[in-house]
Amino acid sequence: MATAELLSRPDAPSVSDVQVLNELRWPTLREGEVRSLLMQLIDDGYLRGPKGGPLRGDNQVLAVDVLGVTAPGEDRIAQLRRPAHPLLSQEQLRFMSLIFDHFSRTGEWPIVAHLQRDLARKGDRFDLAGVNIPSELGFRDAGIRTAGLTIRGAFEIAPASQEVADFAIAMRVCCELYLNEDKPKLTSTALREQFGMDELRLKKLHTLLQTDPFLTAGGGSSGESNWDLIVWDERCHYFVGAETTADYVATADRLRGAGGPVVGQGMSSAFAPLNQQLEERVRAANAILGRATWERNEETQDAPIPDELRHPLADADVDVAAVAAHLHPRIRDACYQLVVHDHYPSAVLKASIALRDLLREKSGLIGPDFDDLAGQALSPKSPRLVVTDVTSDTGRSLQRGTMLLAQGVFAAMRNVVAHNDVSIPPAEALEMLATISLVARQIDAAHLTTIASTNEEP
Repeated sequence: MATAELLSRPDAPSVSDVQVLNELRWPTLREGEVRSLLMQLIDDGYLRGPKGGPLRGDNQVLAVDVLGVTAPGEDRIAQLRRPAHPLLSQEQLRFMSLIFDHFSRTGEWPIVAHLQRDLARKGDRFDLAGVNIPSELGFRDAGIRTAGLTIRGAFEIAPASQEVADFAIAMRVCCELYLNEDKPKLTSTALREQFGMDELRLKKLHTLLQTDPFLTAGGGSSGESNWDLIVWDERCHYFVGAETTADYVATADRLRGAGGPVVGQGMSSAFAPLNQQLEERVRAANAILGRATWERNEETQDAPIPDELRHPLADADVDVAAVAAHLHPRIRDACYQLVVHDHYPSAVLKASIALRDLLREKSGLIGPDFDDLAGQALSPKSPRLVVTDVTSDTGRSLQRGTMLLAQGVFAAMRNVVAHNDVSIPPAEALEMLATISLVARQIDAAHLTTIASTNEEP
């Protein structure tokens, strides 16, 4: 912006790095840093430099002249001149801009260490350590060292970008599908045919939609640009009539402020009306689970069925959705809508990820992931989360069993559905979800502690 201000003056056909340094009121020792920044802005297409490039000598850059600001540069300046988010520092805004620039080029969220290395190569001293993003705007995942933005965050940084415009298209299509189809799905094929989206645009749109808590509820893919997502019919109605991403953001903010669906909230608080509809399903689930135990017990299987175990659904085939409504709340929230639409592999995947997230929250471990996370958090040798008294043999067995169950969920369930195109029968899906729910309840009841190591092997 300092360079643009200098170029706007009538007597300034070009601007040198020294002029920019003085305008910024930086010390002379940072002259090399200014040169590196100007060269990067020229390389990125924001500024226009001389055809011959910067003045070089002795294998180093001696001077950089700027002849003008390009159209993309003008757009970027306009974005930067917008009033800053009241809750964001300049460091956070810049971090988010770096994330979005990488995402816009590749369709992937960047690894923070790679961003830091790129800055170092340019002589930029901006330190990304400790710069975090509000959860409604983005995330910084220490487990896999990536950082990303929600659609709200992308809109904050680049409201006029192609990525934000494509999200608005997807929102309108979701609403149209919601109004006209019983089991609506948003597909990359339809977007490619209707709107001419290329592979990179579809990849970026899919990535952004994964951060949206309102419109879609998971689905399947056979590649980065070939995918389908279930339209979340319990939420999509809020956005009928919305045209732009600004409309989406305003509606989402209103819903959050009014106690509507919020990322991270349980279904009980975010969807009270839906919970009322589920009460009957919960009663049915109790009957189904109780009936199954009754019929497996040799002493009771031939006896008359008690009244409390009588229910129309209990006499029919297993209703997986009814049972899913009775799972641990975090697991239920993650998988219920997928179960309703008979997407059992996706339901198991989302449930296992919810278990991972719960384990991270309870243990405070954000570095390891899945199997390693379970091993570190629940190890009977030196547990971070204690399920029971591990000073006794029985306690250590229960601790070790919980760890192995969690690792089994990640290895035998999550990995299978995440990396393979599989079909899961309803009864098997119910067994998987029930196992995940059981582990979640054990983790939820555990407490954080520091315990001296024992001789017990993990």
